[in-house]
Amino acid sequence: MRITQKMMTDTVNQSLLANRDRLYRLNRIVSTGKRINEPSDDPRGKAKTIEFRATLASIDQYMNNISRGRTRLEVTEQVLNSMEEHLQSVRTIALNGLKTASENEGLAAYISSIRDQVTAFANYRYENQYIFAGGQSDTAPFLADGTYVGDDGDVGIMTGSGVEVKINTAGSELFNITGGTADIFTALADLEAAFIAGDAAQVEAQRDIIDETVKKINAERTVAGMTQNRLAIANNYWTHLKPKMELSLIEIENADMTEAVVELRSLETAYEAALNVAARVIQPTLLDYL
Repeated sequence: MRITQKMMTDTVNQSLLANRDRLYRLNRIVSTGKRINEPSDDPRGKAKTIEFRATLASIDQYMNNISRGRTRLEVTEQVLNSMEEHLQSVRTIALNGLKTASENEGLAAYISSIRDQVTAFANYRYENQYIFAGGQSDTAPFLADGTYVGDDGDVGIMTGSGVEVKINTAGSELFNITGGTADIFTALADLEAAFIAGDAAQVEAQRDIIDETVKKINAERTVAGMTQNRLAIANNYWTHLKPKMELSLIEIENADMTEAVVELRSLETAYEAALNVAARVIQPTLLDYL
């Protein structure tokens, strides 16, 4: 078989093109620091990097959810603590019983102010959401007369794949609701009236309702604390897993820069030598055309 000039030219061109493509790929690896820049570089590796990035994005979302949830629960605990302190002060007044008429009037005014403050706590809003409104978080859950207009809905956050954690306390869980009205607000109004009227029996009766409400508040505060612990455990899990996932992504995606630079320099030398050989093998007119 006779080897023609065209056959020699085609062979040299194919070799030069292959080396040029390899040179381009190595230049890109060195400039980006990544061995996978396109799916064709490593299809399986690229698929894994997409999977790892999706997982890392999910972890970031879970950790953000957990952070928001923990903050909301901390706020809830603080509000419940303040609510309990105010009710305990009223309980002490009721426990001490009636005084003189003028003193009772002063105590009645104080109880009225406490009722207003407890109402404000019950309508507390965090990040433009009423924390005791159930699922109706855009609307204040308690009217001035103590009527509950919220619902029993849950507010949850995703802390993992298929894992949702409840982070709210509905007003219906916090207070006993009778006929649509929270007992505690009725009790405080009746306690105020009892001091004004000097009715000792009514003072004692309302104290029992206050005691029951304080117990419920403490129970909900305990639940909030336990939920915070659960979120802390979840956050700790993701905090430890995330660096491992990032390292796995780096190991798949990033290049060995020392190896890549050495290979690039070697290929550049080989490519220059190939060009010199091609210049001698191929006729000048054809080389110029290329």
